[in-house]
Amino acid sequence: MTNYWFSQSRPREIDTITDAAHEAYALYRLGNHQDHLDNAIKDFQTVLAHCPDGHPHRAAALCNLAHPILYGFTDGVQNGFDDAISLLRSALALRPQGHPDRPLSIHYLCKAYYLRYSHCQDRADLCEAVKLYLELLPICLEGSHLQLCVIEECNSLPRDPSDESISLRRMVLRLCPQGHRHHARSLSRLAGDLSARFEQSDNINDINEAVCLTREALSLHPPGHPSHQRSRNNLAKALKSRYDQYGDVTDLEEAKYLDQDPHTGTSSPSQLIEDYPDPRYDQEIHIRDEGQQPQPVCALTTFELHRCQGLLTVLQSRMRSRNVVIFGETGAGKSSVINAIAQYKCAETSGEATGCTRRHKGHNVEISGENFVIFDTPGLNGGEEGEVKAAKDLKGLLHTLKSTGSDGIGLLVYCVRGARGCRALFGSYNYVYSEICQKKVPIVLVATGLEDYGPTTGMESWWENNRARFHDRRMYFKDQACVTTIPEEPHTSDILAQRIRGSCESLRSLILNNCLE
Repeated sequence: MTNYWFSQSRPREIDTITDAAHEAYALYRLGNHQDHLDNAIKDFQTVLAHCPDGHPHRAAALCNLAHPILYGFTDGVQNGFDDAISLLRSALALRPQGHPDRPLSIHYLCKAYYLRYSHCQDRADLCEAVKLYLELLPICLEGSHLQLCVIEECNSLPRDPSDESISLRRMVLRLCPQGHRHHARSLSRLAGDLSARFEQSDNINDINEAVCLTREALSLHPPGHPSHQRSRNNLAKALKSRYDQYGDVTDLEEAKYLDQDPHTGTSSPSQLIEDYPDPRYDQEIHIRDEGQQPQPVCALTTFELHRCQGLLTVLQSRMRSRNVVIFGETGAGKSSVINAIAQYKCAETSGEATGCTRRHKGHNVEISGENFVIFDTPGLNGGEEGEVKAAKDLKGLLHTLKSTGSDGIGLLVYCVRGARGCRALFGSYNYVYSEICQKKVPIVLVATGLEDYGPTTGMESWWENNRARFHDRRMYFKDQACVTTIPEEPHTSDILAQRIRGSCESLRSLILNNCLE
């Protein structure tokens, strides 16, 4: 009994310290002030010290301490993921099978592993999160808020060809039967994993099931539904994958049909061009070379023949993508950021302070199987005349993307040159984010030129050192990445090469995790 002397003799003091810690943590989440976070961690550590092994509230004390450490680190604070995960693991061990709080402990741990995966891109963390979700879903109370949150989180996990991920997708789909609000998305996510596994194994059963699932999802998104075009694209992509492997011309023609604009019957000339080879044309040439007559082509039976006229010619199309707009001052490295995301040189760059981008230009990039158009824009401080032109060009682009019939804006990326300090342009930030986009589009920050920054603390420490300056200017961001965008050369040191590769992954994760569907 002596182990409990503090909680037995002074329980109100423990309650007071716990309440103060929660209040400090809540203030930190609202204002991101380091002092509040430090106070919360300190008080939670005090409470944990007085809840030793065997104490009935030790698991709760472990979880309470883990939260500010975990989310403080995601905001650029020096605490690590490892400490938070270790605390949550210890809490879970104290809540065995049948414990009423075990589902909540597993949920905390799932989110911790996924957060670490999002930052570090270690696939082992994603696999661990998937395994924990597989354990969590069956013990969530049917119809509970926790179950709904877990379903949404599972549907937000990246495409994964592993058997565990596919098992998780199937479990989610069983919990989201026809009529459930997440049924269609669950169908699409399972189809995505099956397609990813098909790309690795060429198992015909995987792609056949993926096609069936995407057909069902499309049937739930009729013309006029916000997700109708995306569902058409998903089905077209699955059919094209099956055609590439097995050469069934019916798949090819249906993919062409789905890629057409349902209103005009033609592909949009502004879309990325991808030529579909027509095997019938190749077959006809081959037969004529042998001095034979070409055989007649069988009539189509999978969809309306009168809607398929013209599909025997080579059709140019692409999958509809989500739009990302990068903006910022001249010389901030916007074009280099796009090249790092694409992992090849698609945007022209310049070492001059005047910049090289004169007019916005979209670049098609695929990240983890998802399609994006990333728009490079002129710098916003290139002299009085240049700044007026740049602002006009950016305004026109944003209004075009917001217009009826467009795909909209999925993400704003505000790019600054970290080596110049926090010379942030609040006017541009406010005009783009608040006035034009009315704060309805997420905005993230990218700080470039940090290859030599923080030799011991890392590039991410730049945000820790500069965050308050942005907040003082009332500039807030959903997420951030501190990077270097210089190209990797044969003579590049191992440390710098690691920073370059890590920057590419951080930028790709930033886009993938924050861009609106």
